[in-house]
Amino acid sequence: MKKIYCLILFLISISGIESTAQTVKILEGDTIRVCGDSIIQLKGFKSGNFSTLWTTIGGTGKFSTPKAKTTNYTFSEKDYSNGKIKIIFRHALNSQIADTVTVLLGNIPQVEFITDECKNYNAFSYSSQNADKIEFKTLGDGYFEDSNYSEYHI
Repeated sequence: MKKIYCLILFLISISGIESTAQTVKILEGDTIRVCGDSIIQLKGFKSGNFSTLWTTIGGTGKFSTPKAKTTNYTFSEKDYSNGKIKIIFRHALNSQIADTVTVLLGNIPQVEFITDECKNYNAFSYSSQNADKIEFKTLGDGYFEDSNYSEYHI
């Protein structure tokens, strides 16, 4: 019985069977929200001895070092107009070994402040692309009728 066991171990060791699984992981999580930034840094983790690659679905920006574990991604105008891209960190030769992160993109809201002293109020005009919600707050003595509405009373 001992001889068979030793033979099996010998065959496994000479066949080059790797005992650890090959995996990859994006350290930033499943979703990243970006507002007005043009570049983000991404960090990947891998277990095993293999080459990796960063790619996108729906993205037209550029990776600084697409084959490294850590890279920077520069967004394109098309990325922002789409509002969302998927970034993939994967095994360079096996696309089944991969992890993805969804990047939700929005522009910084543009706000214009208008004062009407005769009516005793201030008004805001604003616009934002791909924003779920804009909320107004004050540090002063005034108040907002509705924090989601753009009228402020002094």
